[in-house]
Amino acid sequence: MWSDLKEKDRSSKNTMIFLAVDKVDRATAAAVVLQAYGRGQLARCADCIEQSRIGHAHRGPEHSPVSKLSVVSDELDAVSRDALIAHKVEPIKLRKDLQLNRAEFMAALVKLAVERYVALPLGDLDDVSEALEKLFTDCIEPALSEPAKGLSQPKLPVPDAFREAVCYTKAVSDVLEAHAPSLRVLFAGLAKLSFERARTHEPVLPRIRKSKTVTRLDPSVPKGEGRGERVTWTLVPGLVSFTLWRGMLNSLGFGGVATRQETLCFVYSVMAVVDGAGSEEGAIKEQHLPFEGFLEALVRYASVAHLPTDEMLAASQHEHASAFMDAATEHELAHLHGGHEHTEWGGTPDPQRCGTMARRVDHLAERIVREIQKSSGRVGEQANAPHWGALTRMEFRRWVLAKVIGGAANELHEMLPIGWARGETD
Repeated sequence: MWSDLKEKDRSSKNTMIFLAVDKVDRATAAAVVLQAYGRGQLARCADCIEQSRIGHAHRGPEHSPVSKLSVVSDELDAVSRDALIAHKVEPIKLRKDLQLNRAEFMAALVKLAVERYVALPLGDLDDVSEALEKLFTDCIEPALSEPAKGLSQPKLPVPDAFREAVCYTKAVSDVLEAHAPSLRVLFAGLAKLSFERARTHEPVLPRIRKSKTVTRLDPSVPKGEGRGERVTWTLVPGLVSFTLWRGMLNSLGFGGVATRQETLCFVYSVMAVVDGAGSEEGAIKEQHLPFEGFLEALVRYASVAHLPTDEMLAASQHEHASAFMDAATEHELAHLHGGHEHTEWGGTPDPQRCGTMARRVDHLAERIVREIQKSSGRVGEQANAPHWGALTRMEFRRWVLAKVIGGAANELHEMLPIGWARGETD
């Protein structure tokens, strides 16, 4: 970005841009934006004056570049003056916190583009929109689409790439459908805990409706090709917070997955919203997972989790991943962990080395369900039974009360309705 500046000047530029947009009030923000626009206008006026000086005519007195230059200057002076008055009359309520929310981050990008490509002495453009376009095409997109040294995945993988390559495939969809009864119970329970926790935390979540079955035309079939086919599925209401997502993973105690990767599984699976800062509904959707997002997060987690392959299960004479992990020796676990050290975030594990994604999702779902069921009392000779049945609400309750999800143990005990804890209500 600042290849033309000395190292200390580069750092100063970045710091000043950050501080300039960190919790600025609206009057100052408006002044910054209009002044950036005004710089382009002033540059054009100056160019018109130069053209007139060398003999090029303009369209008349009302379009005189000198007159226009005076008007633009007066407008900028007025905006700056209003901003200063606002500072004195209305104290700024939002103080700097050395963090940028999304709106402030966007403002920082615009200011960054202006400082680099419009403002002198480095700038050679007079339009802010052109400068912003150049910032993205010349700096941001190339840097994020290239892998870091020694890696193969981009620094910022595109979310839809993994969805199309892994999530939206029939093999993975069939596995999720097979585990759907248990996954619905798991999600509904976590959504209930998220809702109860939100009673004393922002934002407050909407009440959870009951699940319902819907039947619609199959959207995957093109018109004229059996468009009359109907598909049926269950709509599972509710939202799961990041606290409960991390709490679930911590309570299961799988290990081996970095906190950053667990976080990215959640963040990459949230819904995209238009306004997460100015809309309460947008803020909720941007910070929570619906049922479909929860399934996506599990699939993403399966790509980086330490899971056995079918060959490893066959060699150990265990049918299920959870039984294998319980009985695995240190050598087997070392081999298992070593097989995943090169599975980068955003990529897909090598099927030859790590198994297909469909089987990995199957192993992960089975392991999650069985860990919860074991906590509720299913142990011993049932550990390697061919089929335990779907997870029940009572088993989920017992697991929650035995493990007490995440670091929110004490507060969850206080929040949980007595009837829910006893199994008397849903």
